[in-house]
Amino acid sequence: MLHIAPEREIEKRLSSQTNLQYVSGDINPGPCSVKMDITHMPFEDSSFDVIYCCHVLNMVRDDRAAIREIGRVLKPSGWALLQVPMSDTKTVEADDTPKERLRLFMDAAMFRAYGADVLNRFEREALSVRVLHASEVVSVREEERFAIAGEKLLVCTKREEFQCR
Repeated sequence: MLHIAPEREIEKRLSSQTNLQYVSGDINPGPCSVKMDITHMPFEDSSFDVIYCCHVLNMVRDDRAAIREIGRVLKPSGWALLQVPMSDTKTVEADDTPKERLRLFMDAAMFRAYGADVLNRFEREALSVRVLHASEVVSVREEERFAIAGEKLLVCTKREEFQCR
């Protein structure tokens, strides 16, 4: 399992599992097992059965490259659980100026706010997507504990025509 930009509590829980080969990676130095850029991951093709990435893609300048990389390192039978802030409207993207990103998103690190059209973006980059509400995956108590109440989760698999890459 690859956990991208791991949240401390989730990382603790996952890394303690004895039946799981857990790898954590982040662009920022820290306690992660691998320092990495999500747009150029240092792993072989089809390396991971599971990938978890929460609220990262909206902060990546080239999210399409990151999505392609997730598809590349995901095994054909694997799945990725991706969380992105998502509305029912269209995706809004900012230019490269922190001032514009701050104006649009109230966060200078954020490059986009995804809308319902995000599914097309993922599918163009080799991933099939199923959208779940957080309550379909975790209990209400866990939703609150992990602060994901009301969020949509994207469950992605490698599209069949990209499985041989």
